[in-house]
Amino acid sequence: MSNENKCECDKPECAACQGVDVEQWQQEQEEKHGWYSHLVSDEPRPELPTGFNAHTHGLPDKYDHPDFELVIGLPQQVVGSIFWSLVNRIAGGERFEPDQEVSEIIQKFNIKLIPAILDDEEVLRIILPNADGKLNENELHGNFAMQYHHAEEL
Repeated sequence: MSNENKCECDKPECAACQGVDVEQWQQEQEEKHGWYSHLVSDEPRPELPTGFNAHTHGLPDKYDHPDFELVIGLPQQVVGSIFWSLVNRIAGGERFEPDQEVSEIIQKFNIKLIPAILDDEEVLRIILPNADGKLNENELHGNFAMQYHHAEEL
């Protein structure tokens, strides 16, 4: 596939660098599933404090449900599995709310959903637990604590 907007980051996980027409792929996924996701991986900076942001698009239109955001760097397949698990539950009629803990998304531990803003839209940020299963901001350190960064601006 050709891509007029080819990226120049040269990261192996970058679809644009691999020649994928990202806009066409997003449109195809939205037509097929009603939503899609993508991730941004870069050097940490104020608007990207962990250097990672994966998020969905299309859930408000398809399911009248906020999109999801994940800011802990994980392999693309793991991110996709988390998003699909949540979306399949929404498709089955479940609704998720801010500050809700959710089980059966990752092994052994709950995740937490908190309100956040992404590109001027309200989303539910997925808070992943540390190795001890802790989810609360005051119990987390490093990138796990950074999951709460900028979420309080709502």
